[in-house]
Amino acid sequence: GVGASGGIMNLFQRWWSQAAGFDRVWKRVASTLVVLGMVGTALFWLGGSFILERIADAGFRDKEGRPIDYARIMLQFSQAEVRTALYLLLLGTAMLLGSAARVFARPQHVWWCLGLLVAFDLGRADLPWVRHYDVTGRYQSNPVIERLQAGAAQNWRMTSRLHPAGREMLIDPKDGYLPAIQNLWLEHHFQHYRIPTLDIIQMPRMPILDGEYLKAFSGPDGRLDPKRLGRLWQMTSTRFLLGALGVEKQLDAEFAAANSSFKPILSFGLQPKPGVTEALFNQPDSHTAVITTNGPYALFEYSGALPRALVFHHWSVESDPARAAQRIVSVVFNPAAEVLVDKVPYGLVAPNNAPASSPATIVSYKPRHIVITTAATHSGVLLLNDRWHEHWHATIDGTPADVLHANYAMRGLALPPGEHTVEFHYDPPHDTLTLTLSAFAVGLLLLVGLALPPAPLPEDAFR
Repeated sequence: GVGASGGIMNLFQRWWSQAAGFDRVWKRVASTLVVLGMVGTALFWLGGSFILERIADAGFRDKEGRPIDYARIMLQFSQAEVRTALYLLLLGTAMLLGSAARVFARPQHVWWCLGLLVAFDLGRADLPWVRHYDVTGRYQSNPVIERLQAGAAQNWRMTSRLHPAGREMLIDPKDGYLPAIQNLWLEHHFQHYRIPTLDIIQMPRMPILDGEYLKAFSGPDGRLDPKRLGRLWQMTSTRFLLGALGVEKQLDAEFAAANSSFKPILSFGLQPKPGVTEALFNQPDSHTAVITTNGPYALFEYSGALPRALVFHHWSVESDPARAAQRIVSVVFNPAAEVLVDKVPYGLVAPNNAPASSPATIVSYKPRHIVITTAATHSGVLLLNDRWHEHWHATIDGTPADVLHANYAMRGLALPPGEHTVEFHYDPPHDTLTLTLSAFAVGLLLLVGLALPPAPLPEDAFR
């Protein structure tokens, strides 16, 4: 409500002409922001043709080089958003200026109005992207998911793409059916059912370590190299592969490591879920996998994949990352017989007459805490086929141990002979969390201060 005698405009005009100190600065800042917002909006509208061409240059042209309808839709949407932003800026600025001019009887009123304005803007901005799904139907399991989930209990990974960051699959290039379903599974089902996958779902900015590691498994000219891809699956514990039924001979000949093979363990097809109407047939989440005797698709099991955790009794050292990346894909390196580490394992002596490796058992596997037990009779390097990171730490029977770079990008640990319990735990610095909590505390104090009524002003404050 109006908190003084006279109309709102009289109060505002009186404050505008007599504002001093901070109020004068705020008046100028607010005026500048409004003017800049209006000028920017006008320029954005007047430059519509230029912006449309830039959108089209990003891949939205037809065969004749003209902008397609999607380009125009994006331009119209962005222009409408800019116009709405200007309206909200004008309204929010008017509320703040009105508060400074004591238009509101109580300061809490303006903060309630600003809060509602922010809530309206956030709700309006989010509304077009809100989608409602039938969770039970969308995340419905199927024989493929169930088989992969059983493999996940042994911490095996799966893949459906030839390269984790690519799109190519071992199916007919014209088949768009399985890729659409597979993308849905990657984004939803595999995470929901805790199925580890080698395929990258989203990674806008790939870390250097990941990029260099994956680059090593491409051919010298950057093309896909089947033998290197097979080694990538071997070294990342990728046990299962989705593809077209009947490609196992090609997999064995071109991808498999020595003395290993790909075996189809599940033949399946895709069909609409029960109760799906014809209008929804083109939606990936309207389909599911069913077991069939002759495909057209299959889930393959790769016998050459290394276990997720293994103790190697033979190791070599390469401290230079570039040479290490070359070494792990060279024909002279056998990932099943030795492990490559970035420095000499402290306190270990290479054993004589030892087998290539000894088993290790993953007792507990959680995102930030992993427990492994070993009972090797010889010293060795424990290889955990999970990505190395500086904030992963380890203990052996409760004693801190140094985490090595193993096979360039994985985690390794120097392990003496005998029975041991190894724990890996992720413990990043807490500076960011502390800053976040501090910012939250400051914001809470500001809200409390705004909620408290200010000291009353003298009646002649604006006379």
